[in-house]
Amino acid sequence: MLFYFFLPFCLIKCVHFALVFPAMVMAVGLSNLQFVDLNSTRNLLVIGFSLSGGFGIPLWLSSRPNAINTGHSFVLSLKKYINRMKREQEDEEEKEKEREKREEEEEKEKKKKKKKKKKKKKKTKKKKKKKRRRRRRRRRRRALTTLQ
Repeated sequence: MLFYFFLPFCLIKCVHFALVFPAMVMAVGLSNLQFVDLNSTRNLLVIGFSLSGGFGIPLWLSSRPNAINTGHSFVLSLKKYINRMKREQEDEEEKEKEREKREEEEEKEKKKKKKKKKKKKKKTKKKKKKKRRRRRRRRRRRALTTLQ
């Protein structure tokens, strides 16, 4: 019973540490750049290396999945976990693209059906007009024949 009492609290804390905490760390790090002397080449070098390493190392590791073989089970399991998460994300993106394509195709089909319906309506309208004209002509002929 006590477990269910703490469950919402645990979920809120998980969301906090997964989303809010890293965002705050990044924000504080970026806000501290206002106090850095950006005219100094040493500071620019440190910032440049940290940003390029942050972007470059994950790209390099994704292109070479077997580049790091430490032999430690923890590192290997962490690497497998990260690769699995990346594959899942790619699969989700692929599914999203497929879903968008299906939706576009469905919209095209709907438009085609609407066009067909409009054409049918126009054809039926034309047919009805022809029938009306024929009736009028018949009536006029009848009226003319009765008058003669």
